[in-house]
Amino acid sequence: MLFLKLAPFDYFVLFLHWVVNLKRVKRVRGPMFEPAIIVHGGCGVYPREESLEPFLAGVKDAALQGHALLSRAGSAVDAVEAAVSVLEDNPLFNSGRGSVLNLDGQVEMDAIVIDGQTLGSGAVCGLRRCANPAWYTLRFHFQTRHCLLTGAGAQEFMRSQGIPEVPDSYLVVPRRRLAWEKTVLGDQRSPDTATASELSPGCDTVGAVAMDATGNVAAATSTGGTTAKLPGRVGDSPIIGAGAYADSDVGAVSTTGDGESIMKVCLARRTVELLEQSQTV
Repeated sequence: MLFLKLAPFDYFVLFLHWVVNLKRVKRVRGPMFEPAIIVHGGCGVYPREESLEPFLAGVKDAALQGHALLSRAGSAVDAVEAAVSVLEDNPLFNSGRGSVLNLDGQVEMDAIVIDGQTLGSGAVCGLRRCANPAWYTLRFHFQTRHCLLTGAGAQEFMRSQGIPEVPDSYLVVPRRRLAWEKTVLGDQRSPDTATASELSPGCDTVGAVAMDATGNVAAATSTGGTTAKLPGRVGDSPIIGAGAYADSDVGAVSTTGDGESIMKVCLARRTVELLEQSQTV
């Protein structure tokens, strides 16, 4: 799904509704569940002249690829990583290629993946020169006992695992560069030919939640943050219980919106708590 022109609280109410429905998917073949996946392309405000079709098509493609993996008996964790990686490869979205630029004009990315069966997670913040932070977090989750990695250690882990670095020129796309110039350098430094669509930040943080045939759920979130953020700034996305949360006994959540506000209330964890309360009423 693609969130559009809603107040921050509305995003979370909608996502809460979708996650409830995810856990109500019918059982099939005895103890097995009908696999399901929900993908969001992030909240955002779009100029009227900009077509939403490419964004909707990108979200649909991500959902289809994640569901295809589930249909082949894949796990919920693998499915959310696969779906989010599709969005990271799409320059329309604020994750991976297409991430926004920080105050210094550089890309710093945050991501997380959570397994609802074990509550295990892998997260990274401030990652640079990585095409798919979601895949990175999955690798980190399975290869170490830690939950969150940052800074020089994050880059060293990437090298140690043979994850290829990509040049900044791959990650930085024209619409993000123009948005940065407009914000940091002022309108006079933006090309006269730039359209409102090119200057628009477009989509925000992306994410996915899924349930596999065993009933296990998982969540993943990935972002480039906010345009012209201070170098080193970390939002809600890689924080367990804020940017994402998953508990296979209850449900899974991936958030999008103002990171500073989301962190203050640990929104993803709080949402799962509300789901649990609703199931016991």
